[in-house]
Amino acid sequence: MKTFRWFWSYRIQSTEKWLESMALKGFMLKDFNRFTRRFTFNKTTPSKVTYSIQYKSGNLPDRLQKAGWRDPLKVGKWSILKNEASHVPFYPSSDSLFKRIRLHAYLFLFLSIFYLSTSPVNLLIFNAYDNSTSNYTVIIPLLILLLLAGITTFVFISYRAFEKSTFNLNEEVEHSRKKVRKIRLAWMYQPLQTKNWLDEMHQKGYELESVFATVFSFVPSKHEKMAYEVTFEPKLKADYYTLHKENGWRLRYTSNMSLLNYSIWSMPYSELDYKPAFSYDAAEKRQQIKKAFRMNMTIALFLLLVLAQSMYLQWGLNRSSSSIDIVLKYVITVMTVFWIILSFKIILGYKKELNLLKEY
Repeated sequence: MKTFRWFWSYRIQSTEKWLESMALKGFMLKDFNRFTRRFTFNKTTPSKVTYSIQYKSGNLPDRLQKAGWRDPLKVGKWSILKNEASHVPFYPSSDSLFKRIRLHAYLFLFLSIFYLSTSPVNLLIFNAYDNSTSNYTVIIPLLILLLLAGITTFVFISYRAFEKSTFNLNEEVEHSRKKVRKIRLAWMYQPLQTKNWLDEMHQKGYELESVFATVFSFVPSKHEKMAYEVTFEPKLKADYYTLHKENGWRLRYTSNMSLLNYSIWSMPYSELDYKPAFSYDAAEKRQQIKKAFRMNMTIALFLLLVLAQSMYLQWGLNRSSSSIDIVLKYVITVMTVFWIILSFKIILGYKKELNLLKEY
């Protein structure tokens, strides 16, 4: 039996469940083709089999072999492990697979942004609005844009689902009715200042409950002392959340992105204990601040470059102005001014962060 499964390499968990269901129906996986997306099965006795899809080179470690995992199928870096034991003690790591899906998701995202911002695409689309007659030259680039946007959306949604499962972020938070809400703009660019602000709120009798974008929700404090950490990680590892939770930290906010991740953690402590922290080394903290600043400025400059190109298309070229052109001109102008202001705020915030670090 042969069957096709499109985009299976991005739907890892559902593909594993699909292979397991096929085994229960009496179809055991025999072979697969990574290019044609074709899976070949042999008809056999129905049985319970656990599958794990992997993406890395090398032999199967002894630890996994002792746990019952076997490496029957291997094509390139792809391998599909199976375990026929009734109870599986542990599963193989998905770090390399997770990195691949993350890389593809952001490559598709940046490719879509670049394609949308290129001059030929914009000119063709805008000319279709300006001309009274239908312009068929816009159809092909528009279809390419829609196709690229569709693939990007699918891959990104699959990546986010796999990310949440890998990092175990389905934690339920109990919310209190007695809340105080505060708005703090651009807090992620000022980690130490945000941390000090959270300490000040706790001294006033309020501890952080949750964060939604720039809205911070506080409840009356139930703990005498509370330590906070506001962190930035350019690229997370799969055990990032688990490690800090095992050390007693509670996750209050995360951007849920393994790439360019912002998180806020809290931990209660007693008067007799040292104030807990992720790191007590000033040099390491300074390096983290510099790393966050470089990444934030890179993103800001990239967006300003895209906006500058759009500004040139809207204001620099002599074209007949339609109503949609006029709206886009002012929208792009406002966005450009906003990001210029935010860029200056990032630079000033970085200098203040370095000064605050001297007090620690």
